Amino acid sequence: GSTDKSNRMVLMAIVSEVLEGGCSFGNKRVNVLMYADDIVLLSPTATGLQHMIIRLETYCRHWNLKVNLNKSKIMVFRRGGRLKAEDRWWYNGKQIEIVNQYKYLGIIFSSTLSWEFHFTEKARTAKLAITTVWKNLINNSRVPLHTKFTCFNSIVKSILCYGAQIWGYHDSEQIESVQKLFLKRLFNLPMNTPNYVLYLEVGIEKLYFYTSKLNINYLSRLWLLGPHRLPLILSRLVVEKNIYWSREWRTLGRKYGIRINFNVTEASEVQAQLLSVREAAIAEWRSECVGRARTSLHHQQYLSLDLDLGDRTFLTDYHSINVISWAIKVRAELVHLNYKPWIQDKNYCCSLCNMNENETAYHFVARCPVLGSVRKRWLGETVLTKELYDQHLNGRDWWALGRYMNEAWKVRWELVTEFNF
Repeated sequence: GSTDKSNRMVLMAIVSEVLEGGCSFGNKRVNVLMYADDIVLLSPTATGLQHMIIRLETYCRHWNLKVNLNKSKIMVFRRGGRLKAEDRWWYNGKQIEIVNQYKYLGIIFSSTLSWEFHFTEKARTAKLAITTVWKNLINNSRVPLHTKFTCFNSIVKSILCYGAQIWGYHDSEQIESVQKLFLKRLFNLPMNTPNYVLYLEVGIEKLYFYTSKLNINYLSRLWLLGPHRLPLILSRLVVEKNIYWSREWRTLGRKYGIRINFNVTEASEVQAQLLSVREAAIAEWRSECVGRARTSLHHQQYLSLDLDLGDRTFLTDYHSINVISWAIKVRAELVHLNYKPWIQDKNYCCSLCNMNENETAYHFVARCPVLGSVRKRWLGETVLTKELYDQHLNGRDWWALGRYMNEAWKVRWELVTEFNF
């Protein structure tokens, strides 16, 4: 509106007053960045920045304008180390605070150009968002599964991946940890659930493959800009010096035998090269997940499980979260039974029967005689053969398996509690 127009006119006037100084990027000099009513002064030297601040102070005093020093900060970008004692900046006799990180347009920049502060803040905010919507949406049994995932994507994922167009080439564990936390809470899985179990059973990809796609699309659009545009000029400097996203994408390309050439003129060429690297990374990641599942020492059932259930999947709105949770726990041997091979010197035997067998998921679902009547009622047999057991774990009847687990677990809990097994 008119207010925005007035603000822009004031800012343009300020630019003309503080025009001296600035940083050189190639053959272009930039002294001020502007957005709405915010301005950022840039200078390669401490004295140059102070001169710009003095000129800004003079202009504001002349036109009776005020600068909010509470929101005005100084950041010195450097590789590390302490600032010089004389590195201080003043406005109207008051020292301007020097900070190591600052949020600008929703992105947290650090003095060392590390993204860790940004990732930490976004992960914290996203976890808070999960908590906010948990009771009424995520943990509401009347809300369909696809709506729960839509909620995650539209609220939590959008917070986590904010600004990924510029940082999406980073594979951040802080960002990914929020998605894993959400899935474990949603399906009531143990906190020590292996990553490959989450990805294979829920059928999702790492958020890195989503953020990297955003980064690829952004980088390819840079090549469509005119030669005078600052983003394109900066991107060419990044390529020339082989830093940041240029270094990361080229390194990843070499890993898969794909040569990345950023010195091309067509945006489609840049996009095609980077997408091919991303596809190779996804293929390797999927192969690693399957490999870990097939060779796991603690989850050996995966040797006989179908990892591609297709139409037999339990991840539908038809099945309750309870049924889905039991399906994942039984398939991945995550049921809280006595058999925990990762714990040494523990009695693994079944607490309910005297068969002297380890209380594995197989024993609990297929063999334990104490649960025979429950098994007969829901799974049709008093004892399941290994073949029939595998069929149930591969989608024979998820609802029946869930009902069996609910009742069998209740029986186990009551007996263990009563007799202190």
